[in-house]
Order: sequence, then C-alpha cells, then structure tokens
Amino acid sequence: YVLTDISPRRLMLAFDDVVALHTDDTQYRTHSAFETAASEMLWQLRDFVDRDRAALDNWSLEGIELIADRISHTINSFVAPGLGRTAAACQAITVVHAHSLVDGVQRPYLGALAIAATARHCGDAEHTLTRAMGLLAARWEAFPALRGECETQIVDCADNYLRRVMRVAE
Repeated sequence: YVLTDISPRRLMLAFDDVVALHTDDTQYRTHSAFETAASEMLWQLRDFVDRDRAALDNWSLEGIELIADRISHTINSFVAPGLGRTAAACQAITVVHAHSLVDGVQRPYLGALAIAATARHCGDAEHTLTRAMGLLAARWEAFPALRGECETQIVDCADNYLRRVMRVAE
C-alpha cells in the first residue's frame, strides 16, 4: 500500500520531515504510551537510516527502496503485528489517526474525515471504523447543534477501535 501509493523517495522525504518535527521542542507532546512507543520506534529507524545514508545520498533506487521497505515494515509491525502488508498499512494509518483523536491532538471532525478517507484502501477489519467515522462526520456537518455530542462520539469510537486492535500497553 505505502510504496504503491507513493514513491520510496517520497516516503524517505516524509520520514526526514517526521524526524525534524520530532526533534522540534515546540511540538505538542502527550507523553502517552503510544507516543512513547512510537518515539522509540522512530529512533530505531533513524539509526537504521543513518547507517545506510550513502544509499540516500546517491539516490540509488534499490537503496531507497530497501530503506523505505524497512521503514514501512517497522511501522506496520509496530501497529499491526501479524497482518499482511496491505492490511497492516491501512491499520497503521487508522491507528495513528485514532490515537491523535484520543490523545486530543486532532480535532474530532477532522480526524473522523481522515479516517473515513482511508476506506478505499481498507479491508473488512477497518470497515466498521471508517464507515462509523464517515457517518459521524456527516452528522457533524448536518446538525450543528449536535456537534459537541458528535465530537464525543468520534473520540469514543476511536478509543473503542484502539482497545480492539492496538497491542501497545497503555
């Protein structure tokens, strides 16, 4: 999923952006178990990428694909151990968005839209979540007086999803 939708070079540039943001002291930190585990994974990946920096400097396609594949595999196995590549990539996206909602770093409506937008890539495992988030986002748009209630339901839906699929100890 990741490497077929975006190029390995684009994934590497995005990874460099994530590292830069991670070291930016002005970024909001939740210090949640997920954020802590994700930070540890990021540093492990950064060490791996730094060891093979020559492949990046030469922009060798084979080298970039190797590193991009390692990044993709590491992230997927962190959030979706034991799943196949496509299912794991989809779950990785939905898990990150769900955590951003539960940790309070994403506005509920925008998080619901982001999760609902993954529906075209996701299989049955995430269908329940993507459909629910799409319906909640539509309800948020259609009924302004119920937005507070919708926002609570969006966060609760994300929390229930994480309790069902996430394997990082809270």
